Amino acid sequence: MPRQRIDAPGTAYADSGAIVITAPRLAEYLGVSPRRVWQMRQRGELVKHGRGLIDASHAFNARIGRFFLTPEKAAQLDKFRIAAMGWLMVRWSAGVSPRDLADWRVMAGHWRLTPAEGRNVLEDAADLMGRPRPSFKQARSRR
Repeated sequence: MPRQRIDAPGTAYADSGAIVITAPRLAEYLGVSPRRVWQMRQRGELVKHGRGLIDASHAFNARIGRFFLTPEKAAQLDKFRIAAMGWLMVRWSAGVSPRDLADWRVMAGHWRLTPAEGRNVLEDAADLMGRPRPSFKQARSRR
């Protein structure tokens, strides 16, 4: 399937197929300074894709996940579990479908997680939120 063109300046596809974004563009979307994005990169809170590029899906999901965590709790979790919490928060009201889980697998792959790591991260996030774990039995990869 051909990739769709992205017309947002500062946004592109990485070789892996992930949507990546520049730090200044991410700062604009998140409503923070470019310096704050640089600090987040330096502390390992964001998934990097080459020089100056950040994985957009991870950044946005992590931002959502952080809204529901105290700074102390966020400091205890890795960047993937925080992003998984954000991803789940967006989907809980409608339910996590098999297609959602297939999308999760692809996205976690862009973050350089193996399928088993991606599953564990998502299950840990559900446990941390006190929610039932999503069932991966019916999910199929969409690659």
